Amino acid sequence: GLVAGTSATLSSTLAVTGLTTVQRESTGVSVNASSVLNIEGNGAVYASFVSNGASEQGFLWSDAASSAAAQLVYVHSTDSMNFTAGALFSFNKSVYINDSANANATLGLTINQAANNNQIMAFKQSNVGHGATTILLGEDIEVDDFYTAAMVTANSGGLWEQVISESGGESYRMDTWNGGAPQTSDTTGSTAAMNWYGGLHNGSNADADFAANANLCAWGEIDSSNARQTRMILKADDGELHLSNTTLVAIDTEDDVQLVRAMQFEASGGEGMRPKPWDTEDYGVPAFSHEKLMEVGVLGEKDADGECLFRVQPRFAMNEGAIWQNYVRHQELANCLRSLVEANPHLEGRDTALALLEAN
Repeated sequence: GLVAGTSATLSSTLAVTGLTTVQRESTGVSVNASSVLNIEGNGAVYASFVSNGASEQGFLWSDAASSAAAQLVYVHSTDSMNFTAGALFSFNKSVYINDSANANATLGLTINQAANNNQIMAFKQSNVGHGATTILLGEDIEVDDFYTAAMVTANSGGLWEQVISESGGESYRMDTWNGGAPQTSDTTGSTAAMNWYGGLHNGSNADADFAANANLCAWGEIDSSNARQTRMILKADDGELHLSNTTLVAIDTEDDVQLVRAMQFEASGGEGMRPKPWDTEDYGVPAFSHEKLMEVGVLGEKDADGECLFRVQPRFAMNEGAIWQNYVRHQELANCLRSLVEANPHLEGRDTALALLEAN
């Protein structure tokens, strides 16, 4: 028999029926009735797996379908512990990586990065091969990454997410929200189906107000030189929206007033618009169509329901052009009238007319 404190070498299978107990000393604790092996002791108790090579050691769970349906294996060559299970790996308690407690998490995942500043999370997929590794503005990535997360500034916090797809991919990120009916109010306290808020704190657990003209949100592109080009900014203090001016094109060669009227018709379907006298031959029929508004770059193509999107900057330019064209027409008419009045010194009300022309 095997005596405590000694060792023996087995050259064949050792079959034991019932419960086998390896005991340093009795604990008085009941053993689960289904157990066949009990390792017991009042102090620290270990089961050691010892190897002097680069082999693997661990536990295997077997059934009729597989001799290794689940595995807990330590690989000496890579100094890694691997757990694999056929279909499901389930936890019913909180999981901690490099930590042991989180007072604000009843059931969840806590990852403590310690003093490291690189990626805290990376999502990969074996079919992804975008070829990008060092061109992103954030952390370097690997070619099978499609999402990574890291701090914005080393040792200061914030979250920098990077979403990467292959060069042929049309959509890089798609977020969807589904829920109940959102609010319909229009106040500074209203919420919506999708909500984004940015806040400022003072470093001492108190909120603070943003400074005047502080940038709350920015959108843009990363150009071919790997530089950020901001195209839209939303201000924090007053909600001002700033748009890039690089796509504006003047359309003074067009009748902007007619275009504005045509845009009103396209936007409303004519509902609420007075047809006369503005749409009579005497005043000029707004003959411009949706196709004309597409040509000048204001509207996009219509979908199957007849709906379309409009471009903000060209629409601004069109309205500004209409204002300028009306001013020019007013000045031309005023100059013509002035010439007629000055050429007729005996015209009744001549002085009053000239005074009005000079005032305008």
